[in-house]
Amino acid sequence: MIKHRGRLIYIGIAVAWFFFTVTIVLYAFFPYQKMMRVVFQNFLGGNRIIVAIEGARAGVFGARAAKITFGHEILQGKPLFEIEGARVNWHFMPLFKGVISINSTASIYDGKMKLDITNIPFFVNSIPFLTVTMKGVSLSKYPEGRLPWFKGLSGTMNGWIKKEMPLYATEKQKGSLSFSLDNGEIKELAPKNFPKLTLPYKKITVDGKINGYRINFDNLFLEGTNGEIIKGKGYLDTNEFEPKIDLALVYESKKEGSPLQGKGKINVNGNKWMFDVTVTPDSQNAASEADEAKQSESAKQKQAEIAKTPTKK
Repeated sequence: MIKHRGRLIYIGIAVAWFFFTVTIVLYAFFPYQKMMRVVFQNFLGGNRIIVAIEGARAGVFGARAAKITFGHEILQGKPLFEIEGARVNWHFMPLFKGVISINSTASIYDGKMKLDITNIPFFVNSIPFLTVTMKGVSLSKYPEGRLPWFKGLSGTMNGWIKKEMPLYATEKQKGSLSFSLDNGEIKELAPKNFPKLTLPYKKITVDGKINGYRINFDNLFLEGTNGEIIKGKGYLDTNEFEPKIDLALVYESKKEGSPLQGKGKINVNGNKWMFDVTVTPDSQNAASEADEAKQSESAKQKQAEIAKTPTKK
């Protein structure tokens, strides 16, 4: 009996030491700040994100935080966004395969965010896989004027991001994303050659693929409340040294009262924090082409007259 008790004590010490070691490793290499930097690296630049945690509590199997505020160096003195009631749990069962998994839930603007990271290397070499899901996020709760792109945005957002994330080779990330926004409006978008636009919409769809630092948007679609249709493609490069956005869109509206009348093109160029929006109605395109044609014809006539003029010997 005494021998069995001794063995149980040794086994208990070994198990406790095992879990203690795993916990230390998790805290050392996968703090919440680092996880979230990796999550948003493609969009915001992970190395420049600032994270502040309030009301944090940690345990052997997870951690809790009352509030987590995310900022960015570009937005001095203003938080980028906030989440509340964050719960992080790590799971040890996958250790039989030499890996660890983490999941997290939080509230974000009256909606829910869920984060899962699987295949985290512990005893073996593996590439972690990340999934972020957002449901019922109320964009009207986001403070107006915080982003430089437009005054504000309302509607309900749902969507997901899925990607492989090599820990020491972020340029090799691969994944996909899909988001939908329903029944809201884009407030005071400011094109450089067009009056400010407030555009009510029924639905916005964004689908894309992640390849290293670049997100290729395969499908950008907006259905406006006044019958507008905007669609197109483009890309976002999030390399910290050369961030760039390039979107090419076309629009069409047949209803009166729409802020975008008729047909035309919308181009977005610059970087993710400071870009230019250009709206070009088809009527302007046609006028420009007509002017170019006239100038070309005039140039041809002058050349013909010069050719007919005899040269003096």
